[in-house]
Order: sequence, then structure tokens, then C-alpha cells
Amino acid sequence: MKNPSTNKQAKPNQNDESFVYDLVIKDISDRVNAGKKEYGTPLQPFNGRSALVDLYQELIDASFYIRQKIDEDDQLLTLIDDISILKDRGDLPGLYKAIDRLTILRSRLTV
Repeated sequence: MKNPSTNKQAKPNQNDESFVYDLVIKDISDRVNAGKKEYGTPLQPFNGRSALVDLYQELIDASFYIRQKIDEDDQLLTLIDDISILKDRGDLPGLYKAIDRLTILRSRLTV
């Protein structure tokens, strides 16, 4: 896999999928409600915590999650390509092994 931090990407193509903006707005609303439930109040300034430290820690965590997702996607796409090649070759033992691997990876995916 190429280093994902240096990959250039094409401009996005418009399609019929949901707008990410709408998904994020809903997520923010849900997150505010979860925060109120957990902490008893929405986030406010001068709350006794360092917003900069909180953000820094969250961004470190986010970098791990992003890299995890990049690796997972890369493994899945490679496996899908391998399945196509094995199918074209008629390599049934290899195809069954690849499908078993895909099944294992699928069982580990969560949403």
C-alpha cells in the first residue's frame, strides 16, 4: 500500500447518496444529548478543564482511528481484487480460502 498521507485524490463525484453534512448535524445533536446525559450539562467555557488538552488528546485518538480505517479498507479492497483474480483463474481452493478470510473480516466489522 502506498503511504496514504501522500496520496493525491481526484475531485469527488456527485451521486445519489446522503449528504455528509446532514449526517454530521444529526451526529452533533445526538452527541450533545449524550453529553448532557453523561455530564448533566452541555459543554460550556470555563468548565474547569483545558479545552486544548481535551482536543489534543481527541486528535491523537482520531489519528489512530483514521489509520485503522485506512488499513481495514486496504485489506478489504486487496482481498476483493484477489477473489476476482482467483475466480478468473478457476483456483477454487484459493477462492474458498479468500472467501473464508473475507467472512472473518466481515465478522469483525461494526457500525
